[in-house]
Amino acid sequence: MKKKRRFSFLKIYCGIMSPTQTNATLLAAQKLLQHLPEPLHHQLSDLLEQAEQGQDTTIEVIDLLSEQDNIRMWMDDQVSLSCSTKGYGRLGGNSTAIRASYLWVCPQNDCTYSLPVIQEGEDPPLCLQHNVEMVRGDSKEQS
Repeated sequence: MKKKRRFSFLKIYCGIMSPTQTNATLLAAQKLLQHLPEPLHHQLSDLLEQAEQGQDTTIEVIDLLSEQDNIRMWMDDQVSLSCSTKGYGRLGGNSTAIRASYLWVCPQNDCTYSLPVIQEGEDPPLCLQHNVEMVRGDSKEQS
């Protein structure tokens, strides 16, 4: 059986997550939910519902979303941007696996909202902050 890849921050913390990392993971998953196709949408929706009821489903969410490189790298970016852990840095390795054009970004200059491209040919999602169609492009660093 193929071993599932987890986000790089889990490798750093050996599977022990702070509350900030847990919250950031679940918030990023919630942001991604409406963009996912079935059956991923349904599976993630069930896990997030369990989390709302007080169950710790963070590892299951990570396992589910780590299957696709675009989603895994987008989630890793979202969590690392949300966490202010001193000394955190991306792990070395294959940083060219996902090109910047594999992200959907809001065309508004002041917006940092992004989503991963899940499959070629999919319709562009709407930016939830500006209600405009997103475009493929570079990620925007949060200030």
